[in-house]
Order: sequence, then C-alpha cells, then structure tokens
Amino acid sequence: NLVWSWASLLWLNIPLLQSVSSAARSLVHQFSPQNMASSSWAFAKLLVHDRHLLQEISAHARETILEFEGQQVSNTAWAFAKLGIADEPLLQALSAQAVRL
Repeated sequence: NLVWSWASLLWLNIPLLQSVSSAARSLVHQFSPQNMASSSWAFAKLLVHDRHLLQEISAHARETILEFEGQQVSNTAWAFAKLGIADEPLLQALSAQAVRL
C-alpha cells in the first residue's frame, strides 16, 4: 500500500493523497480487510481527514466485517478514533468482530 509507506515516513503530499483517494474511492468495494485497515491507518497517521474515502471504507468494512482479523479490527478502529470520527455503525461492527475473535 503506497499510502501506508508514505505515512510510515510521515511524508505528507496533499495533491498526491487527493489523487490516490479519488482513485481508491471507486475501488474500495474490492478492498480486502487489510487494504481497508492500511488505508484508513495511513490517512489517520498523516492526520488527513478524507471524509469521502473513509465513508466508503466504513461501508465496505461493515459489509465484510466477518473477514477482519484482530490487527485489522484494531488498526481500523484506531484510525477512525485518531481522526475523531465517531462512526457508530462501524464501531459497533468492529466491536462485535473483536468479541468474536
């Protein structure tokens, strides 16, 4: 995940992030739990609140929540919390999956 790499380096390039986000929004429905967790983590690490991308990630995560493993649940929850996004349906789904694990 390219954005994860940038975030790990704390390299912030807003025009590039906007371009990646725009492309990713149309592909989120194909993302694996790892892709969703890594992408949301990366944007949160860089403190970039991309509402549209995060809404798409939230919707797809709720649809595929049973596929999430512990680290993916944790990273996704951390990302939304770091950005101050109280997405109640997503948090409920993540919590339920954490209990199942």
